[in-house]
Amino acid sequence: LFHLLLSTSALVSVGVSLQSGTNGLLVTDAAGQRILDMGAPVTNIVIDFMVDFDARNRRHITSAKFRTNSIYNKIAGMMKGAGTNFTHIGFGNWCLGDRQDLLFDSLEVRGSEAINGGTNPITLSNTLFNLTGSRTYYYRVASMSLDGGVTYGNSASFYTGLDFAISSAFSGGSFAQGSTGQFTINVSNVGGANGTGTITVTNQIPMGMTITSMSGSGWTFNTNNRTATRSDRLNRGLSYNSILVNVSVASNAPSKVTNVTSLSLSSTDGNLSNNTAISATSVAPGPDLVLLTPAPSR
Repeated sequence: LFHLLLSTSALVSVGVSLQSGTNGLLVTDAAGQRILDMGAPVTNIVIDFMVDFDARNRRHITSAKFRTNSIYNKIAGMMKGAGTNFTHIGFGNWCLGDRQDLLFDSLEVRGSEAINGGTNPITLSNTLFNLTGSRTYYYRVASMSLDGGVTYGNSASFYTGLDFAISSAFSGGSFAQGSTGQFTINVSNVGGANGTGTITVTNQIPMGMTITSMSGSGWTFNTNNRTATRSDRLNRGLSYNSILVNVSVASNAPSKVTNVTSLSLSSTDGNLSNNTAISATSVAPGPDLVLLTPAPSR
């Protein structure tokens, strides 16, 4: 008897079955017991087993062939139990009747180690050649399961020309009326060409907030603290130093505020869809102050 195990529960079991004469191997999975017909008696002969399993989709393909054959007989299905962490593979002699013993002489495990433990994202890279400049290319990542099923990821794109992108985010979660806050602006070159020319970042600060200062290495800020500029080269795949914007929050600021940040280039940016960033945060009520006056003396 062969078991692919999760903790103490058999996900897939393979054994000899007399339900199909002497030609069948019994495969037990989430669908119950099924017969893998070998087409010839399975007793007193050497059989090669092979089990491919897909932990993410909980699929398996169980294959078997006589040692003298070159083609495997296969059966596919869903594994039993739950979870995706396989602890061990077990073997045992199953003897419930005549001619039902399986004697295993060797075990080989191939490609069983999951990348990053099968739980964390990984970075994939691929070099592309002969791309046309200043053009948008679209792509998506696909994964294939054991039985040939294909799952596609979200569509994405990249631009082979100059493409600057901006992002912004408020720091520290929500703000409070009558207090101060900060948000961060980042500018990156996500295109396929190195960037030159003057870049200008502009803030459209929401009602109820006032910019008190802006800072960031390499940036020049104007007198009213609403724009930042620089003109040094930014190579593809890199980012400028972040811009930190400090604000004061009015005592009557609305419960939700939205900041709009945009960038412009003196040179041609081939993709304008990522030249504006919108970030929102909530504003909590300020402290409720109560004025206490002493009672008049008698």
